[in-house]
Amino acid sequence: MKRAFVVSMGIVLAAAVVCSVSAWAQDAEYSLKDYMPQTVGSKWTMKSSGGEGDETVTYEVLKARDVNGQQAMPIVRKTADGSIRSGTLESVSAEKLIIFGSMFARRGDQADAQPMTMLYEPAASFPGKMRVGQSEEAKVKVKRGEREFDITMKLELASVETVTVPKGTFEDCLKLVYTRSFGRGEMKRTIWYAKGVGMVKTHRTARGDRPPTTTELTDYKLAQ
Repeated sequence: MKRAFVVSMGIVLAAAVVCSVSAWAQDAEYSLKDYMPQTVGSKWTMKSSGGEGDETVTYEVLKARDVNGQQAMPIVRKTADGSIRSGTLESVSAEKLIIFGSMFARRGDQADAQPMTMLYEPAASFPGKMRVGQSEEAKVKVKRGEREFDITMKLELASVETVTVPKGTFEDCLKLVYTRSFGRGEMKRTIWYAKGVGMVKTHRTARGDRPPTTTELTDYKLAQ
């Protein structure tokens, strides 16, 4: 009986510790800047699966661009031949994460073609610090020729997780979910960031005739 009581108390205490840790994780405020290195020249090599098949892609931080008097860092996605297929223009500080716009290559473009840049007006601004479960929205407009579109951008810190990828296991990764809604369409992308490392995994949901795509970190190099 005594032994059973001790075991029961051990279980109760263990559960209390788990609940306490969970509550702490919920209440903790995470600085996005610590998880998103944006030094020019930093690179993350990823193995991509889904989409049009398995391939190696590289995310790279390019030289800052001036956008309406503010410095925006192009973070681009390159294929194995070095061509830029997509990207974002953003900056992160202790106060704000600002997304100025996106870049994308049109289907059928040659490898050396420069991707189109679509700037948001105004730029989408989110808090530089977030808690688990916190969700923020920003409403922006974009122009395509003579047409103007309204887009709602949502950023959610969904959870803090341990992520295992080819490069290794990374603990306490921020799982950030980016959602763009426009008309009846929606694009959702989830990125897991490790502190002091950057992105270690991404997942893009299916859209139209494009199947879901997942990328996982195989190597990285942070510029000084």
